[in-house]
Amino acid sequence: MLLLHLSHRIKDRESYFSLMKRVKAQSTFIVLAITLLWISNVSAATINATSCSQAHVQAAVNSASDGDIVSIPSGTCAWTTAVGWTDKNISVVGAGIGNTVITGDGSRFSIKANTKASFRVSGMTFSGNTGDSILVQNDLAAPTKGWRIDNIRFHYSSTSSTSHAVGIKGITWGVIDNCIFDGSANYVAIYAYGYAQNDPVDQYGKASWDLPLNLGSDEAIYVENCQFDFSSNLPFVNDLWYGARMVIRHNTMIKGIIQTHSARANARGGLKLEVYNNTFTGNGFLRPSHIRSGTGVIFNNTVTGYQNNNFVIDNQRTCSAFSTRCNGNDTTRDGNTPGEYGWPCLDQIGRGSGTALKVQPSVPLYAWNNGSSVIVLNGDFDLSTSGPPYLSTHLKTKGDTPAHAGGVLDYVNNGTTPKPGYTPYTYPHPLRQTEPSGKPQSPDAFRIAASQEELSLSVTTSGNGSVDVVPNQGTYSFGQQVTLTAMADPGWVFSGWSGDLAGNDNPVTLTISGDHQVTATFADSALTYSEGFEAYNDGGDPVDWLDTAANNNMSKDNSLFQVVDVGGEKVFGTASTLTNIHSHYTGSGSTVFSNYEYTARMMMTVSSGGIGVTFLSQYPVRDAYYRLRHHKSDSFHIAPHGTSVFGITDTGVVPIANNWYRFRVRVQDTGIRTEILAKVWLDGDVEPIDWQVNAYDDTDNRLTSGTFGVWSFMIGSKYWDDLMVIPFSP
Repeated sequence: MLLLHLSHRIKDRESYFSLMKRVKAQSTFIVLAITLLWISNVSAATINATSCSQAHVQAAVNSASDGDIVSIPSGTCAWTTAVGWTDKNISVVGAGIGNTVITGDGSRFSIKANTKASFRVSGMTFSGNTGDSILVQNDLAAPTKGWRIDNIRFHYSSTSSTSHAVGIKGITWGVIDNCIFDGSANYVAIYAYGYAQNDPVDQYGKASWDLPLNLGSDEAIYVENCQFDFSSNLPFVNDLWYGARMVIRHNTMIKGIIQTHSARANARGGLKLEVYNNTFTGNGFLRPSHIRSGTGVIFNNTVTGYQNNNFVIDNQRTCSAFSTRCNGNDTTRDGNTPGEYGWPCLDQIGRGSGTALKVQPSVPLYAWNNGSSVIVLNGDFDLSTSGPPYLSTHLKTKGDTPAHAGGVLDYVNNGTTPKPGYTPYTYPHPLRQTEPSGKPQSPDAFRIAASQEELSLSVTTSGNGSVDVVPNQGTYSFGQQVTLTAMADPGWVFSGWSGDLAGNDNPVTLTISGDHQVTATFADSALTYSEGFEAYNDGGDPVDWLDTAANNNMSKDNSLFQVVDVGGEKVFGTASTLTNIHSHYTGSGSTVFSNYEYTARMMMTVSSGGIGVTFLSQYPVRDAYYRLRHHKSDSFHIAPHGTSVFGITDTGVVPIANNWYRFRVRVQDTGIRTEILAKVWLDGDVEPIDWQVNAYDDTDNRLTSGTFGVWSFMIGSKYWDDLMVIPFSP
């Protein structure tokens, strides 16, 4: 293992006591909450719930004090009512995703965080038809912060109503990390309404809008390192309203859309949205955003596969009357600059926080370094009502004519240049720095990095090879680009990146957005299979491949799969409409292949058929294998044959006919179970860093070694190309 470590120094970090002083100036009870949580760790207890039932978990929560951990054991339990508490700094931790499973519809946890908010909910799966699984609420106007919701899978299936996995009501801030949101349900995965419900002055979001904006601070709900895999036609990652504040970073969204609501009637719009370092894959969906109010930043995102890959903004009150239309007639809330039809509208794009309604400060929404994806107006919405005004009247950027009075901008597409003066908040979020027990570390974990000017890059290798880093320097600045080139030793091949990079592009460019760790993996070429089929003629049979007959019959029929020309490229394919046909690799030693990665690309011409690949196949000994497949209308998923799998088996990627999709499958025998990781993405898109499938087989029939192949089902032509199998060293 070669380690190239580039040192890391962070300047101007506040000590615990200076942090306490700073926080005390905002709210005394935050000091008390954090300090008490720290002190309580000395005598904290672990309270083991008798089972995962609602009654047993509630009883354990009732007996817990600040700093205690409530441990929920493995099991599957149906809940009909929520577990709840008010103002307790406790951790409620399950046995892990897929181990502690809570089923049923409605709320699972209802948490009041009016004066204490340093709680944690972690390590379980919620599933059912609909969900409002975790509700966090602060009823008062004074902010609270410090909570963490992590390592939870939210899996819902109903399309007749909308599921809300996490709901945040009131001014309370924390982090949601390493969660999975998936299933076929209509989704608003995370909604945030920033109103103070029990404050007689503010029940509509005024208190949040009155507070300082503070971009790049911990004063927001952070969503990071989560995976959103949607298959419905209502796939909202989030919804902000009533002055809510959110940062969405380092996530993977499949068919996801981000949203903020405009001001309506008495309800104030969403205030702050920071979106960066995410991967959006549209799978043919409309667009990645509906941003309708407030301000923020959008940068370093990768967006592909939508009908419109741009970040879309609008102002609902421009073109429709959810409340009074912003056209110059609302004299109580809008700016009504002469000649500008009401501009600036209350809470519209480009408005910042402040106590005055009609003279809100100008804080343009900035976007940069998103490739071809930039901010554009929602033209369809603009045409929904005759004007003036139009969206282009109320929302202007550089070069628009006529310009706003004084040249004020509402949004800025800034190319590759960051917003002046903006620095992202510490990543990972400091609240993620927890001990294995789930308790917070010392109060230094709550420190705020005033600046993070020097960032590190650590590069390691697995196997025989090296990595050239350009520029190779001690530290890096935010947004700097670094080129990594993997160089294999003789007899070895480069097989791919892992860590903060994915895929096997070589060289590859990394944009510095925090401290990064990257591993380059090299494989022994003698143990590696690679085939692109370019050496064969049309109708040829590749060496060491054998086809077997329909309906999982293991008899030979080499008429089923051949090399064909598709778009000027030679690929492996079949036009057969037979059911369950296979082609197997039968090269030397293939029957004992174990612990490997299988990558390739595949395409089908009719989406109602079936296409897939097999791995750890027992051919020719018996008819058993693991399989990654699309079947009729399903998304790509793991479908075993002759054994069983458990865990997360669905990628959430529904293929579109006549489009190539790449996949990566990693299979490992741990000695006690067989573990399967997999991901699928549209060819040409950036490979997702995170695995979409995390499954396992611990049955007596589990497969530990075997060959690989391809699978076809009924209607349409199916094609495979760029096959590679490389050994994987656990």
